[in-house]
Amino acid sequence: MKQQIIFSSRGPGPRTDEKFSIKRVPAAFASLPRVLRLVWSTSAVLTLILGLLSLAQGFMPAITVTISGLVIDSVVQAIRIHSIAPIWLPVGLQLGAALASSLLSTFSNTVQQLLQEQVSNRVQLEILKKADTLDLAFFENPESYDKIRQAANQSSYQPVTMISQTFDLGRTVVTLLSLIFLLLHLAWWLAIVALIVPIPAFFSSTRYGWRGYQLMRRQSPERRLMAYFVTLMTTDTYNKEIKLFNLGDFFTRKFWRLATDLYKQDKKLLLRRYFTNFAWSGLTVAANSVIYLYVALQAVVGRISLGGLTLYTQTAVQVGQNFQGLLNGISSTYENTLYVNTLFEFLKYSPHIVSPANPQSLDSAMEVKGLDVEFRDVSFTYPGKDPETQAALKP
Repeated sequence: MKQQIIFSSRGPGPRTDEKFSIKRVPAAFASLPRVLRLVWSTSAVLTLILGLLSLAQGFMPAITVTISGLVIDSVVQAIRIHSIAPIWLPVGLQLGAALASSLLSTFSNTVQQLLQEQVSNRVQLEILKKADTLDLAFFENPESYDKIRQAANQSSYQPVTMISQTFDLGRTVVTLLSLIFLLLHLAWWLAIVALIVPIPAFFSSTRYGWRGYQLMRRQSPERRLMAYFVTLMTTDTYNKEIKLFNLGDFFTRKFWRLATDLYKQDKKLLLRRYFTNFAWSGLTVAANSVIYLYVALQAVVGRISLGGLTLYTQTAVQVGQNFQGLLNGISSTYENTLYVNTLFEFLKYSPHIVSPANPQSLDSAMEVKGLDVEFRDVSFTYPGKDPETQAALKP
């Protein structure tokens, strides 16, 4: 008899939710309050400290560019009066701002790492508790098993990443408002240009973030099969049978075929994503050049000093960069929310087989002479099958 083993390299068909719409973005943030409650309940102190540090960091860019302008003007004044006295205070302020920024960044990274470790352990604990209550059928169903693997592999660090990004968004908003306030002193339309230019790149980034998430979901069965091949080939328990039946080359070729197909899919998406981002970044470069030219002309005609030239050019560039960072942060938070939703979907699952509220106690086998087990009118049905299998067994 000829035995045939078939492995399909094609994932499940396209899902009904694969079509991206910008309207999905606000809806994806619906789980953000739940993530915040999870992180807050894990460590309220660390969460509060991280929020305050992010707020303080938000004011640092505006302070830094203002001091840079003062340094340039003080240098011009020192050259004019042939004295270094005007330089000391601005340089000292610049040193203090740099040290403060470095200190805030160090504290923020430390708190974030500590919080991430606690949240990761908390989420893993919740997954273990939920897995202990699941029906066996949950693990035997490929779709539901993919869900638990995604929850275990991805969502252990995604919740705190979302909260960190949320604090970063708040910090970026503070930075953006303070920089716009500085820029309005020269020309209001510069702020408008700096804000409009990054918007197309935001839509592009969000769109490809959605596609990347959907690609990950489609590839889950194949990646699980690849992990299965690795386990078969590298575990002593199975390797004996692999060698006995000469299946090593078969599984190796199947693994490489799957790996090659998935690489092609990932490569196609990555090339499109980054070349599109490069095209939109060219628009940002062109807009910054126009802003540079306008500010330079204002310095030439004497409307602003050389320090003002430095101040406004750096401010205009940072307004664009921070607004683009804000949009990218929203896009990344949206993408992470998609992964975190998998965790919450898994945690909401209710098993079909539950223990009774008041179970009947049984004497242990040590207290009785033997133990009889009898099945009365017990039936079961395999998933996807209609006829039930009856079982009636007596000792």
